[in-house]
Amino acid sequence: SPALAAAACWCMHDFEHPEELAAACRESDELCLTFSMPMTQELLRALSASTLGRNVTSLDFSPEYDDHLPWIDFDDDAVRFPVLKNLDLTCQGLASIEFSKERTPLLEHLNIDQPCNCRIALIDFDLPLLKALVNRSRNC
Repeated sequence: SPALAAAACWCMHDFEHPEELAAACRESDELCLTFSMPMTQELLRALSASTLGRNVTSLDFSPEYDDHLPWIDFDDDAVRFPVLKNLDLTCQGLASIEFSKERTPLLEHLNIDQPCNCRIALIDFDLPLLKALVNRSRNC
């Protein structure tokens, strides 16, 4: 199975076991996670509900492109990232492009690049701190 790559933003680490990741999370106030595996809604909800999810400041979803990847949706009451500032969605299946200050109140930078398996019917932002939006979406 693909390894989860995580970093205290100033230093990159690769982890294969949860206890290694937990130790690194205690080292810094900022936490960046990169997923090279396809994210599912169930995993996104689990991440959001975890201590890790409540403390992550940067998320990068970048699986290998495939039109049949599962999709995720941030417009889900079970998905909340209270200190997330940076979100990069590259080649990740997306159900919608909806972000709110209730679910991602500190989001400043959002990058959506080549989403696959799109079901995007609505684009909606309620992000008062958003400074940068990059959208390189192809027709879904």
